[in-house]
Amino acid sequence: MTTGSGMQQPKTFTGKTMLFWLFGFFGVIFAANGVLVWLAESSFPGVTVDSAYTASQAYNQSIATAREQAARGWEVDAGLSRTSEAGAHLEVTALDRAKTPLTGLAFSATLQHPTHDGRISVMLEDQGAGRYSADLSEVPAGSWYLVLEARSGEEQVFRSENRLFLKD
Repeated sequence: MTTGSGMQQPKTFTGKTMLFWLFGFFGVIFAANGVLVWLAESSFPGVTVDSAYTASQAYNQSIATAREQAARGWEVDAGLSRTSEAGAHLEVTALDRAKTPLTGLAFSATLQHPTHDGRISVMLEDQGAGRYSADLSEVPAGSWYLVLEARSGEEQVFRSENRLFLKD
């Protein structure tokens, strides 16, 4: 519809138009929230131990073991580096309180990605002079939890949990 001056009349804003915009706005918000909730639920299981009760039964023993480990004063450092497109190298250096290399231990390592179920477990080889290492294949880049355990015979003498980052 035009007026005598040649300009068009603006469309009227009705209740139906307002209702359409209101439903459209909240529909987009609900759809986005639904997608984000689905992604969060499907990507992180939220479980760190299978049974909290069973884990709690070993709590006092875990504290005693941690105190014994702290009394030893060992320095254990770990590094994760890229060796090929998909491969990586894990190296651990272990020294006692007097900075003497620790040898003859059986080190094991478990790498776990914080948001995925997959785990990589490996035994490290004693390279001498307090160095232990392992080559890993198919390790994606990103942040990893590293659980290191050392045994002397049947006794666990060291345990640590660290975060490492592996570049592309």
